[in-house]
Amino acid sequence: MWSNPDSDLPFANQRETSLRLKLVIALLILIATTGCATRSPITPTKLVVKKIGILPVTEPARFALENRSSASLLLPIAAIGFAADSRAKQQVLSEKISIQDKRLGAALSSYLLDTLQASGYEVVLLTGVPRPSNDPENIDFQAINTDADAVLHVYFDEVGLFSEAFSAAYSPRLNIRATLHSVKGDEDIYDETLCYGVDSRPRKNCAIASDPSASYASFEEMVAKTSQISDVFALGTIAIGKRFAAHINATLK
Repeated sequence: MWSNPDSDLPFANQRETSLRLKLVIALLILIATTGCATRSPITPTKLVVKKIGILPVTEPARFALENRSSASLLLPIAAIGFAADSRAKQQVLSEKISIQDKRLGAALSSYLLDTLQASGYEVVLLTGVPRPSNDPENIDFQAINTDADAVLHVYFDEVGLFSEAFSAAYSPRLNIRATLHSVKGDEDIYDETLCYGVDSRPRKNCAIASDPSASYASFEEMVAKTSQISDVFALGTIAIGKRFAAHINATLK
């Protein structure tokens, strides 16, 4: 039976197109696998810190006193009265605690310097760094004249005593922030706030519990025990300093 050769052309074209498609796919796979085999993985450059400059930790400007009484939460007019009363008592308590002169900032600066040196870093205290009068902790790191690889800035975020709602007792509140800033990279290598005392809660990374005995039933008891309260803040400051040093060391390793 005679057949027209032109009738097989569509099938021939389909086979040719399929073959070309397979060749293209095989070529793309070859290029992709070859590229993966020859390309070196890109690893981020790790900042090397051998020398740390520590800004002296400034002393707490004041010791806060806050009473979140249940009455102040329920009645706005009562809240105003409690606020005024707290301010007056805060002034009295702050003056009495300041007389103890524990110098928490100086103690923390010295502790961090000694501990980081013991960990193998060259550490220097950066004195004479200008600080804005209206915001002393707003530091311009790039304006600091130092050959250190990083600058450690630590400051008291809050220090005082706090009475929670539905509780008459006052407990210590100590929150301190630390930032380790790379001078060469102009970036923060480490930035953390740690809390000691009343802000320590389960599952909070910043939590360091204070001794249960560091709780005071009234303002009069606090005034009578300002020496003990000063010791509590001193213990809390070093407890936070220990954790700062451990976290900084772990970050840089």
